[in-house]
Amino acid sequence: MLSVAFSSRPVFFIGIIIVTCLHQSLYIFGMFSSASNFFIKTVKGKEFFGDSPGVLFRFDDGPDPTYTPRILDILKAEGIQALFAVTGKNAATYPELVERMHKEGHIIANHTYSHPYNILLLSYKRVRDEIAKTNELLKDITGEKPRYFCSPMGHKNPAIGRAVKDLGLIPVMWDIRTYDTTAPFNRIMAKIKRKMKSNTQAIIVFHDAIMPWSQKDRESTVLALKETIKIIRDKDYSRI
Repeated sequence: MLSVAFSSRPVFFIGIIIVTCLHQSLYIFGMFSSASNFFIKTVKGKEFFGDSPGVLFRFDDGPDPTYTPRILDILKAEGIQALFAVTGKNAATYPELVERMHKEGHIIANHTYSHPYNILLLSYKRVRDEIAKTNELLKDITGEKPRYFCSPMGHKNPAIGRAVKDLGLIPVMWDIRTYDTTAPFNRIMAKIKRKMKSNTQAIIVFHDAIMPWSQKDRESTVLALKETIKIIRDKDYSRI
C-alpha cells in the first residue's frame, strides 16, 4: 500500500499542475478576450442586432476636438447611428461634443472616467467610482443615464463585472477590432474586409481620440470609416 501511495504521488501533483494551468488559462482568456463571457455576459453584434444583419460603429476614448466632429459629420451625412464610448475626463472637457452626439441620436456609452490602463489591478471600489462618476457626468450633460459600458481595452475581471452589474449597465464588446490606434489605413481595411466576410452582425471598434500610446493622428480612422461605409452599403446591410 505504501509503495502505491508513493508511486501515485507524482501523478497527483501532475494533475494539480494541469488543473491549475487550465484554470489560469481560462482566467487569462476571460480577462483579455473579446469573445469571453467568463466574468460578465457582454453584448456583441449578434446580441445587438438580434436576427437582422447590421453593423454598429463604435468609437472609443473621445470626445476629441479635432476628430470627433469630423466623424460626426460623416455619420450625419450618411444617416448612421453609432456608439461613442466616451471617457468622463474628455466629456467634462468637451461637453458640447457629447451634447452633439446625443442630439444626433448616437448611443453614448460609459468608458470610465480616466481610462485607467491598470484597470485589472484596481479594487472594486476604484472601478465602481470610475464608472459611477462618468454616469453622473453624462447624465448632467445629456439628461440621460448611459445604458452601456465599454471597458478600457475590453478588459474584464470579477471587480469590473460586479461594478457594471451593480450600476445596472450593459457591457459592450466588439466583433471586429481595427487596431486603428497603431495600424495604417491599408492594414485597418485588410482586417475589416477579412472579418466582414464572416460577420453579417458586427460591432466594429475605432478610436476618435489621441491617447499617449497611440499614433499622433486619426487620419487613418477617418479614411477607414469612409471606406468601410462604402463596403457595407455595397453589401446592402439592412441596418448600419
